[in-house]
Amino acid sequence: MICGVSFNCVNNLFNKILVFDLDDTLINAQAIKDILFNFAGKSGCPRERAQNIYRNIRDDGFTLEKYTEALSGVVDKKAEDILGRIRAEIIRCKDALVHKDALEFLELCKSKQTRLHLLTFGASSWQKEKIQMFGLDKYFQEAIFTDNEASGKLRELEKIIGDGTGEQVVLFNDKLKEIVAILERYPEIVAYLRPVGKIDDELWAVLDPSLRHRLEVLPNFRLLSPEIYV
Repeated sequence: MICGVSFNCVNNLFNKILVFDLDDTLINAQAIKDILFNFAGKSGCPRERAQNIYRNIRDDGFTLEKYTEALSGVVDKKAEDILGRIRAEIIRCKDALVHKDALEFLELCKSKQTRLHLLTFGASSWQKEKIQMFGLDKYFQEAIFTDNEASGKLRELEKIIGDGTGEQVVLFNDKLKEIVAILERYPEIVAYLRPVGKIDDELWAVLDPSLRHRLEVLPNFRLLSPEIYV
């Protein structure tokens, strides 16, 4: 255990309001990008150029339609053909793109009628498409999209929590900086960090002890209810 919260610290977990991030918390966002870039490479567009196309579009609100339209100007293929083939490849790989332990946990929450919210940063049309392609929309009472990572999520959380202190909310997110901003705002929220790669050691080192007490690193959702996987 890295910090003060144990995996069993949240009493009546399934009676809480659980708020999930999407990219890298529930799905493998980098693997999805690799599908976009690999297709470009096979079509004659260098990966670096495909990445630049992605970044330029992302800053203006990413959609698959915008990406394939831009890519069609580089390779000798129609945008609608590229779009169909990329979508088909993402759907073909969906079992590998959705984290299995996360999907199992969502199923468990659904069986217990736990209130689930999705709160994610990114262009709403692209986030919605991913949720629908992977069949995740059926789990959430509400899916909320924001174009600003930390401040946008704080603003949207206020709509869920109201004037409360967050004692009924458990947060799942892959970005430590976002979690810290939320914990500072709501003194009773408990959060689980779903790490992707190396944790920000500098931020972790200066993290206030009162925040550490409400934060745990969660490498696998199975740790929250290991008894069901025996």
